[in-house]
Amino acid sequence: MALKILIYNDNKMVGQCSYAVLDSYAVSLERTFTFKVLEFSAGFTVNNISELSIEVYFTNCYNSRLLYSDFRLTLISHIGYLGSDLKVTGLPEFSTYPTNYNQNVVTIFNKWQTGDKVNWHELTIDEKEDYLTACRIWSGLPQKLAPKTDKLNLENVYDSITFSILFGETFLGQRGFFSIEYNVLHDCLIEIWNRNPESLKTQIILYNAAHIKDLDWFKDFLTLTLRYGIKIILQ
Repeated sequence: MALKILIYNDNKMVGQCSYAVLDSYAVSLERTFTFKVLEFSAGFTVNNISELSIEVYFTNCYNSRLLYSDFRLTLISHIGYLGSDLKVTGLPEFSTYPTNYNQNVVTIFNKWQTGDKVNWHELTIDEKEDYLTACRIWSGLPQKLAPKTDKLNLENVYDSITFSILFGETFLGQRGFFSIEYNVLHDCLIEIWNRNPESLKTQIILYNAAHIKDLDWFKDFLTLTLRYGIKIILQ
């Protein structure tokens, strides 16, 4: 299972589930979470509970479980059950490490674990950035280039996030992570160089790229990939 959420009270694990939804709208610091198909430990009840601690874990493609987010939730107004779901409202206090809770990233992992398709082409730029974050958590830095084609059509690419997702999917495989951000791009190429340097000795044809060829992020991409032996041809 790609997503697991553990719930604690007084430092004891009291429940778990495989998905949670944070209501997107809030008029104050109070936030409402719905924990889906929640299983509580035998004998535990949420009545008269004032605080819960939440840990959100993702399992990546190497079957390693990674802590994504953890926070305390001070319960305020109500606790309600919707079938096997638990809906609570309270004040969250997020840890600074590893990250704050991002519902878009959690939802993407839930879709992956339930087999629902994520059509990233239809996402907004902010949602694409969250999708790229999910890919980074899922696959980590790339270990080798594994192109199924040597061509990439950039006709509908206007920003670095879309380019990163498209490049990663095309040359690293499904959910492959690749970032055009300079320092991360450098890390990606170093990782491939250290593990599978021969896979960098490839030629990639980028066509319909005239509208982005003078953008700084694209020029950085061309400079770094050339340094590591990837031959880029613009058509």
